[in-house]
Amino acid sequence: MRTFVTAAPATEPPAAAAPAPAPRCPRRPDLHAPRRVPHHAVTPRSRRPASAHAPDTPVTASPDAHRFAEVALRLTLEVLDRRRQPHQLRTMLAAAPLGLVSALARADSPGRRLGAAQLRRIHLRPTGPGAVELFGSYQRGDRTFAVAGRIERAPVTGGTGDRGGWVFTSLQVG
Repeated sequence: MRTFVTAAPATEPPAAAAPAPAPRCPRRPDLHAPRRVPHHAVTPRSRRPASAHAPDTPVTASPDAHRFAEVALRLTLEVLDRRRQPHQLRTMLAAAPLGLVSALARADSPGRRLGAAQLRRIHLRPTGPGAVELFGSYQRGDRTFAVAGRIERAPVTGGTGDRGGWVFTSLQVG
């Protein structure tokens, strides 16, 4: 019995000559060199609203928002590791993020085999009155994953009130 091998059909376009290199951009002028021509026009100044922050002014979230975000994310990671029940997050997460965390906790995640999740860092940025966006990282074994979300002020409806009236309205766990 004989076996014959045929060449694969040509699926790529025929090779063409390399295109000419793109023209180089002109060199930027040296900003520290003295002017060759005097400047006579009035330089327009940007009109910044009174509520805008200067670029060198750091914008930080309140300490209670940072404390709430850290505690809530640690508890969320414990739920994802199946060390806690999802219903323990009811006072900290809105309905949509709570459903997401519950579904992720039920699913068989391949990342769970790497080890327990440990929160590494979080960064908060206020986006308006009573709203803060956050991003951070957590680690499983030797791999690092991302987490992001949004917390908003909510009226405290009973309980000890130790959560400061914050609630997660959005959460993304990578």
